[in-house]
Amino acid sequence: MWSSLQELEAQVLLFTLVGGFVAVGLWETWRPRRPGSADTLRRWRASGLLWLLNSVLLRFLLPVSVVMVALWAEGRGWGLFNHFPVPGWVRLVASLLLFDLFAYGLHRALHASPLLWRFHWVHHTDPEYDMTTGLRFHPVEALATAAANGVAVLALGLSPWTALAAEAVLLADAFVAHGNVSLPPRLDAVLRRVVVTPDMHRVHHSDDLAESNSNYGSIFSCWDRFFGSYVEQPRLGHDAMGIGVADSDRRTNLSVLRLLAAPFRRRA
Repeated sequence: MWSSLQELEAQVLLFTLVGGFVAVGLWETWRPRRPGSADTLRRWRASGLLWLLNSVLLRFLLPVSVVMVALWAEGRGWGLFNHFPVPGWVRLVASLLLFDLFAYGLHRALHASPLLWRFHWVHHTDPEYDMTTGLRFHPVEALATAAANGVAVLALGLSPWTALAAEAVLLADAFVAHGNVSLPPRLDAVLRRVVVTPDMHRVHHSDDLAESNSNYGSIFSCWDRFFGSYVEQPRLGHDAMGIGVADSDRRTNLSVLRLLAAPFRRRA
């Protein structure tokens, strides 16, 4: 059971990774929201190397996935939904909502805590905004987030299948939400009533501090509305808004070694 689930999880995540990269990449080429920059290849290299480093570290330092945690908890009856049996569809919907609420709270904590912000700062220093921004995380944040997600799965008692669904959706969301893609305004307005759209999340990457401290949601948009952190549109509009951290150094933004060292320097 363990080995078959691990194999299925690897296949689903690989399909999601490749499919998301290709689909959003084609979308960005077909209907880009903002023009690219001269530093595109250097940005992609920095984000790609960070993602590769994080993947290797997670494989060796945290080899147990959320699906394995869910299977282990289910076998012992641990977690909220393992204590209170509910119909399958109710459990699926409630699990995804609560797991996304946890992700929202964790994201707000990354901005609110000076210590956590030092590492999350790396994600926000990307001077442009496209699907590779969703791969740009400091290894300390990547490891801490993976561990926190495991704790959330354990506490909620997610089923292995729900954990796999959540993992795949969050991976796909990393590409879609950060996509430099254009949606018809009316369609965007309809979609963001339920889910986080690229335009909605792009506001979170504004170099305006008031705007970057908003729109923390990962999958569902309801949490930002409920907790008062929702911003409809950037003050300058999407075409004119600045992306990144206003006082960050461009040499650091495009260098993997500088990004790895930045959280340990006072300036970060």
